Amino acid sequence: SIQDVNMKGFAILGHARVGSTWLLRLLNSHPQINMLGEVLHGTGTGKFVEGKHWPVNESNVYDYLNKYYNKEGVNGIKIFFRHINRWGIDKYFADNNVKVISLERNLLDCFVSYKHAEKTSVWGYTEKNKNKRIDYNKHSISIDAKELLKYLNFNTDKRAKYNSLYSNNMIIVRYEDLLHNMKEVMANVLQYLEVDVDVGMHADTLQSSNVYKPLDKITNSDEVVEMLTDTKFEYMLQIN
Repeated sequence: SIQDVNMKGFAILGHARVGSTWLLRLLNSHPQINMLGEVLHGTGTGKFVEGKHWPVNESNVYDYLNKYYNKEGVNGIKIFFRHINRWGIDKYFADNNVKVISLERNLLDCFVSYKHAEKTSVWGYTEKNKNKRIDYNKHSISIDAKELLKYLNFNTDKRAKYNSLYSNNMIIVRYEDLLHNMKEVMANVLQYLEVDVDVGMHADTLQSSNVYKPLDKITNSDEVVEMLTDTKFEYMLQIN
């Protein structure tokens, strides 16, 4: 458990292509917040404790989290559904009152974004690859319907599970709301994290240039629409 129970520890929880790197950058620009990436995915290292890189594994993960969450400031990480149940991390968060920011995005949108990134090898914006960002007009894709359905079921089930587990200590942030109303959404997040709201943050608007209509970029969109119509996933066809 956390040694000096630090109620200011938090985690961004979601899945690939949900917008977690964008939210991480926004939070990291706040002077009271320290953010790390996917340090708990089993192979990562981080320069966050005692000024050294520390590979995380099953034997040291709790010590790792204890030291990080007890550092000065408000300290957060991001973690994906496929990693949080490893090594009992999900229970650790629940037992130690780690705040959870559940970041959600239309799953069809996420899947199309993931497949485009897989096809182009462009997984995120950096200075090095800024000229290689995905041109959705040039990279239409065909989607395997069975793979899509498996993806939707997995992430829907995981989202419901963890939203229930952390319901007493969670804020839900929708990517679409962050995209269209960033100032208000970020004010709510900062208030939840109990840090100053009226501070200068770097408003990262890069994400807005990637707005597109996923169905327009799927070569077999008719098949996808037919598969999702009259199912619990039909609402995903209406992407804001």
